[in-house]
Amino acid sequence: MKIADYCNICGKAIALGSFTPLFRGDKGFSAPISDFTNINMPTDWENIICFGIYNYFNKTKNPVIPKMCYSSLIALLKGNAFEIWCAYNVFFLFVYYEKTDRATFRIIDDNLIKVFKSTLVQKKTELKQAKVWQGEKYDEGLWTDIASSAKVLKNKYGIVLL
Repeated sequence: MKIADYCNICGKAIALGSFTPLFRGDKGFSAPISDFTNINMPTDWENIICFGIYNYFNKTKNPVIPKMCYSSLIALLKGNAFEIWCAYNVFFLFVYYEKTDRATFRIIDDNLIKVFKSTLVQKKTELKQAKVWQGEKYDEGLWTDIASSAKVLKNKYGIVLL
């Protein structure tokens, strides 16, 4: 995909009023996985954030974009295990970009961290039972994928979720 394609998908989600279909990788909102990505996921979150969301924001300075990112993550956390896993992966990337000063805006705050932490604790059993996408290769489903990268959040960025 070209950068313009990522921006177009982002614009489509903005017109819809939510990034949830973009973060889930719904039909019409997904991006093909980069050749450099070795994870089983429904869409290329990294490129969607970098080349779609951040790029679109840089071009338009639309103040709704950060708010939509935040509210879409919260909305996904109210969903099923797959949606929680999608939200977590997008959250992880936002943390990474913000902590490495690559973000064009910031959405990670104590409240969002608190909501993620609470949701992951409450939905642990459901996440362990979810054998989809990255979770299909683990006995404890999507939980194993989340627990693994949560160690990175803790050790590298000081964010404790589990």
